[in-house]
Amino acid sequence: TLSYHNPWWKAYHVLESYFTRLSVALSSGQQVNTVLVLEPTTTAWMYQNDKRVDQLGQQFQSLLVSLERAQVEYDLGSEDIIARHGSTDGASLKVGKCSYDLVVLPPRTENLNERTMDLLTAYLRQGGRVLCCGEAPARVDASASDRGQALPKQSGWKPVDVSQVPATIAAATKGGFAIERVKDDKGFLFHHRRVVDDGEFLFLVNTSIEAPSAGTITSTARGITQWDLRTAKVLGYPFEKTEGG
Repeated sequence: TLSYHNPWWKAYHVLESYFTRLSVALSSGQQVNTVLVLEPTTTAWMYQNDKRVDQLGQQFQSLLVSLERAQVEYDLGSEDIIARHGSTDGASLKVGKCSYDLVVLPPRTENLNERTMDLLTAYLRQGGRVLCCGEAPARVDASASDRGQALPKQSGWKPVDVSQVPATIAAATKGGFAIERVKDDKGFLFHHRRVVDDGEFLFLVNTSIEAPSAGTITSTARGITQWDLRTAKVLGYPFEKTEGG
């Protein structure tokens, strides 16, 4: 029971104040990601009660964990939402108010719904870029179709081994922010970044209980402060300006 009956009740505010501050930081502003990883949901529906759906899920999860550990920033794309809110704008695929210039098709993506195929085709024809971790989708709305075989003929289509996806995305999306970990870093580092009107929040977490994690953050920001979630104090944090930065 979370109430005054517990002996730790008078100290409970310490933990909850921490989570309150964390919640404010991680819900302020918005994430601005330019990479869209398509969820292979419609492919999974074809293999219900089949061991292949487990293999599909495991490979998809493995891909996402590899992106997170490589500090790649991305959004997940739902075909249902894309069908209702997707559009193209030149070499950008738009979903609602979000805009993407790189799309990733995970391993074993065998099927796309018709609207997703239409948008992906138009996106590629207008100069969009797609990383495909396997064969092009051979089905549309679960029926055999040769439409997917036309996709690799577009210049923006690139087949890539799933193990190379994080490095390929990093090379294709160089911008004003990057996290470079020290060599042989054995920690499990993850991050979450949000853009607000006057700057950015960056949340870093090492989930390993055995190994520390260290590295360098590169940013176009003109300064950096540390927000101490335990005390609510905003403190200065050392940083170094580089030439041209």
